[in-house]
Amino acid sequence: MSGFDIKESVLGSLDEQRELFIWRFKDISREQVTTEYKHFKKHDLKNCGNLDEHEALMLLEHRDMAHTATELRVLLSEIDKDKDRRVNFLEWCCFFFKKDWLELNNFVDEESRANAIAEAMAAGERAKLAEAAIAEAKRLQEEKAKKKAAELEEEAKLTGVKGAAAFFKRAGESATGESTLSTKE
Repeated sequence: MSGFDIKESVLGSLDEQRELFIWRFKDISREQVTTEYKHFKKHDLKNCGNLDEHEALMLLEHRDMAHTATELRVLLSEIDKDKDRRVNFLEWCCFFFKKDWLELNNFVDEESRANAIAEAMAAGERAKLAEAAIAEAKRLQEEKAKKKAAELEEEAKLTGVKGAAAFFKRAGESATGESTLSTKE
């Protein structure tokens, strides 16, 4: 391989590997890679950041990717790019998403790779912050809708002048579009 040789470097944490893969292959969504990340971690029984032969074979078997021991061994040899008899997350993603290992690791030197990982991790942090902001906005919207539903339920029990006042208040909100309960979405 021309350029930087991945065997000479430390692969980094699973999070760094995930972010590098997402950063390098923008056609694969964060959700897709995160799903594989969860499957990978579930099979990393020793919690060491890579799968030994047995763990990798179990992952392949659970994903129903091979039906015989021979097929499993052949797939494992295709996945294990650095031939260390272990599968790291980057090797798994390259195999699973059919991406080129050399393209993923085409760095001039360790500094270039470190800069790419730093950029990928920063992008990952921005994505996490955006996901958290979206989740918080959704939570607040749901909370507001629950409050409004509770108010409507209480108002439905009102009769007489109070019931009429509540009815006309809601009718006014509906006319001005202020109601939080709408069919628009």
